Amino acid sequence: LQHSISAGMLPFTILLVIVLLYWAVVMLGAIDVDFLDIGDFSLDDTAEGIFGFLSVGSVPVTVVLTIFVFQMWILAYVMFRFIPKILHGVVPFAVIAIIIFAAVIVISFVLTGLTARPFKKFFKQTMVRGHESLVGKICKVKTSKVTPTFGQAELKVQNSDLLLSVRSEEGKNLEKGDEAVIVSYDKEHDTYKISKM
Repeated sequence: LQHSISAGMLPFTILLVIVLLYWAVVMLGAIDVDFLDIGDFSLDDTAEGIFGFLSVGSVPVTVVLTIFVFQMWILAYVMFRFIPKILHGVVPFAVIAIIIFAAVIVISFVLTGLTARPFKKFFKQTMVRGHESLVGKICKVKTSKVTPTFGQAELKVQNSDLLLSVRSEEGKNLEKGDEAVIVSYDKEHDTYKISKM
């Protein structure tokens, strides 16, 4: 405990406490896991590459940040535990701290990019199977037609193409290639009702 709140470790410990408090609030149901979702917006090539490497968009931002902070804390704990002792009297502590901070951030970034990837499949499946949050989004009909009993449409969400089971209203059938808006979700049948734009 004393080492966790020492000068070098304190910033990382504060971040870890914030993350733990956040998940405590999530478990109480006060906020959603994806309340920091970045949504759909344009990114330059550099930002898109960074977000893609970290799996942001396929995995909720809060999960990626949790992995990042946790790994930073573990690395910082180990480094601040041993490196200052090894270099004591040789290199000033301030220089050691700066080097450790930089190393922790870079290594944690790489490790987060690698360890967040396995979560992609889980969150993609969760999103495909019925989220009312898709209501209002624009999809494109992929089957020859959409009727009140049959149809599929493709929806682009961030970096993923989702294939949804969709239905139209009676007498308002859609055809392949039509763009439509999702108007409601039928939880019982796991289908979305869509309407031609």
